[in-house]
Amino acid sequence: MKRTTIALICLTLTASAGFEASAQNEMIASQFVHNQYAINPAFGGSREGLTVFGSFRRQWAGISGSPQSLLLTAHTPLKNQQLTTGLSVYRQSIHVSDNTGVQASVGYRFRIGSGTWMALALQPGVSIRSSNWTDTDLMEGDDPVFAENESNATPLAGFGISVYEANFFAGFSVPTLMVADDFDRRDAEFAPDQATYILTGGYLWQADEQVHLQPSVMARYDKRDDLVANVNLDVIYRRMFWLGASWQTTGDIIATVACQALPQLRVAYSYGYCAGDLKGFNSGTHEVSVQYDFVYPKRVQSPRFY
Repeated sequence: MKRTTIALICLTLTASAGFEASAQNEMIASQFVHNQYAINPAFGGSREGLTVFGSFRRQWAGISGSPQSLLLTAHTPLKNQQLTTGLSVYRQSIHVSDNTGVQASVGYRFRIGSGTWMALALQPGVSIRSSNWTDTDLMEGDDPVFAENESNATPLAGFGISVYEANFFAGFSVPTLMVADDFDRRDAEFAPDQATYILTGGYLWQADEQVHLQPSVMARYDKRDDLVANVNLDVIYRRMFWLGASWQTTGDIIATVACQALPQLRVAYSYGYCAGDLKGFNSGTHEVSVQYDFVYPKRVQSPRFY
């Protein structure tokens, strides 16, 4: 009982102190290579067709009220191949708090070499956050702080820059420059100094005729969490079977398996071992995703690795 109580306190503080637009990026942390668009709108249309991605993530499984996330993204180039568009819809729940967001994107890209694109994109949207504090189980009596429920909407305004080709990608993004804090009861405001900044990069190297190696990195920085980096390596066999391992500077370790069941269909599962303050209180983090390319031009080598 004591262990559960401590874990729930941690969850409540997490929900109230940092439950904002960055939730979209947290939910894709285990499989960021498989859906670059989720963390950077400038990767919209990078698969040269209409790509739809859906995922479910359960963080710190085994703890009642631990974070759960649903994510759906879709992006495509337009008839004018230099223009791209996309949409992200996500929902995250932590204990008594929920965050639902919708973000659209519009991008422009241009060639900087044979087969190499550079892209810029804007990503406006809205996040609706609610906290049902009256559902909190208190250890002692009533507390007026938890006597009412809250709900508010926050505008989102993000952007991204990327450079990519068939075997390489690099990107920089800011999910939103509008930041709010439920714990301080502060409304959303333009606050670049408190935003989350994300940097990614990766390369696909052919080891032999059947095996490819794919190292990649993702670094996230904000004032609250400082710098958190993921270092990832995927081994791809016959462009069909993926086995990946990722290490975070927090000490967390993530293992991923994926199957390119069809040239247009990829299914992936990730398991994350928690090494933070909740170590020993949970049975890890689980994430399942499905990606499908509805339009896949024959001129594009299958599959794209990001």
